Amino acid sequence: MGALGIDHLWPLLNSLDRYMLFLLVGAIAFSITLVVLLWTRWGHIHSLEKCILLSFLAHALLTGYAATVQIASFHPAPREQFVRIALIDGPPGAEHGQTAGSDPMASPATAKNPPLAAIPANQDRAAVKKGVDLSASKKPPVVETAARPQAATQALKQLAITASAASGWQVAEAAGKYLRDFSTAHTAELNKVVITLTSAPPAPAAMPTPTNEAKTTASPVPANAFGGAAVMAAESTLPVGSRPMPETYKLRVTGDHVGAALAGGGSKETEAAVLAALQWLAANQSEDGRWEARRNGAGRETTPDGRSRPNAGADADTGMTGLALLAMLGAGNTHLRGTYPENVRRGLNFLMQSQDAQGCLSGSADHYAAMYCHAIATFALGEAYGMTGERRLEQPLRRAINYTIAAQDPYGGGWRYKPHDAGDTSQLGWQFMALRSAEMAGIPMPETTRQGIIRYLQSVASHGNGGLASYRPLEPPNRTMTAEAMLCWQFLGLSREHPACDEAASYLLSAPPGVGRTNFYYWYYGTLVMHHFQGDGWQRWNTAVATQLVGLQNKEGPLAGSWDPDSVWGGYGGRIYSTALGAMCLEVYYRFLPVYGKRG
Repeated sequence: MGALGIDHLWPLLNSLDRYMLFLLVGAIAFSITLVVLLWTRWGHIHSLEKCILLSFLAHALLTGYAATVQIASFHPAPREQFVRIALIDGPPGAEHGQTAGSDPMASPATAKNPPLAAIPANQDRAAVKKGVDLSASKKPPVVETAARPQAATQALKQLAITASAASGWQVAEAAGKYLRDFSTAHTAELNKVVITLTSAPPAPAAMPTPTNEAKTTASPVPANAFGGAAVMAAESTLPVGSRPMPETYKLRVTGDHVGAALAGGGSKETEAAVLAALQWLAANQSEDGRWEARRNGAGRETTPDGRSRPNAGADADTGMTGLALLAMLGAGNTHLRGTYPENVRRGLNFLMQSQDAQGCLSGSADHYAAMYCHAIATFALGEAYGMTGERRLEQPLRRAINYTIAAQDPYGGGWRYKPHDAGDTSQLGWQFMALRSAEMAGIPMPETTRQGIIRYLQSVASHGNGGLASYRPLEPPNRTMTAEAMLCWQFLGLSREHPACDEAASYLLSAPPGVGRTNFYYWYYGTLVMHHFQGDGWQRWNTAVATQLVGLQNKEGPLAGSWDPDSVWGGYGGRIYSTALGAMCLEVYYRFLPVYGKRG
């Protein structure tokens, strides 16, 4: 019996390294010493000094043992289920300008209804009222495999051979699957393959010159400048694509924005404010087509949520260019029609020339602004392509969408500052709008991407019916993120009858524009959401936002038509940011058709 015990004990001791063996011997010695002190007369002499010495020995052993314990694993692609823990280093809700005590509904409650889910328009209304459990939103399965990285590489290359050029998103979707299925040791090689398969061909040619004779207030482009006159003249007759314009854009191009504004709740004053804003934007575009962030006050540190982000936004030129283009597109201006075709053409050229080999449109933006810039620039390309069918925009847009799809967190379904980061609602809203604008233009969104978005939105939904949303999972809700998340739900097909809709609307209406500090970000998303809802709530919100924006706009001097960047996030975005968002708020009467139609 004893021999058998020794036979088992010796291999165990032999398998331990010297460090662990030392800890084991120390623990045994500590135990023997403790027994001696407790049960012998010697142990009771100068007992305090001996206890102190024993304490030092115990702490030394515990410290040594702690060095052998792995508290957390930091693998980019975990192969088992896990729980994410959010660490909030600021006051609840501060991430988006909320202050403690300002939110009467800040405490999340257990949802009484099933999780929110996208509802097809033709689904039974009774089922909608009960809520829908989206079974497809579960975490994608992880496939265990011992295949060599070369096998995955060959599979991806084969997919690239069989996929048509018009289906580049399928390559990106399959690449995402392989990156999940293979071990982290293969990730670097697979990433190289993805970059190769989704890389851009030679840089896109410049956009053609508009064929109409509309006048622009911006200075003309010299013949030797970016996209010079010789190129523009040579390509002025390039035909437009045959794809019809999406129905939701139709009021932009009616030519009667005053009438559309009056019919939708606006006024001559709101439309005059839009025209003044667009004129200021056109006059402040750089010759190479960009709207410069730093030159227009971006990158100022104001610590809006108590955190320091030095220089954030200062180099966000692609993002600011995207916002300015969205404001112009929202009023019906494209590179082929409207009042500012030349400005739109040069802005689109700048974005296409800024795209890197992976399809990213972040340009020189810093860590905090990069993914925002990519999403907003992609959003602008998507709307421009949807409104014109211009074939020169298609491939740059497809590459940008591929990058967005590949950057999504495969588990949580969101986006943040870097590809595959665990997401936040602010980033997700812009990325989703980019994907949606491309989808309306004929570039489909992969179903796995859509289900990931729904999965993320469910993770930040809270309160009784899930109508409120937080910046990140496990955080308290705030109004800005509630507005952004609800806009995503609206475009995903959530029924107006779902109780989350009225819950979100009531929350937003408890702090309409004019209450608290100016926040163009909140006003922009809140205005879109309430416009889709229509009804009495929209009328109340519309009166508040129109009054604030018309009153705050600069009326005289070189800043006439712009809005000062003294809002919650204005320090980072600057005057282009505040002016573009202000204009888009007041274009709401014709920028998109209400998703639920008119309501009494």
